[in-house]
Amino acid sequence: MFSDTVTIYEHALPPVTVIAQNNSICLNASTNLTATGADTYTWAPALGLSSTTGSTVIANPTTTTTYTVTGNRTIDGCHNTDN
Repeated sequence: MFSDTVTIYEHALPPVTVIAQNNSICLNASTNLTATGADTYTWAPALGLSSTTGSTVIANPTTTTTYTVTGNRTIDGCHNTDN
């Protein structure tokens, strides 16, 4: 009878954090949103954002909006979110 061993590695989630330049803005104003803790970032919803990718985006929403960023770590493919 043959046997084999499989090793499974568990990786911690990347510590994704979002910092808003301003949490409250006036109509027609904008604010920078900056994410840290991962290698690449995807933002949602796209409405009112200068881009849906990158560590820093500019938010110019027309109504109160909660933005979510997903940060991905390249080395192990793990991802985490913050809003």
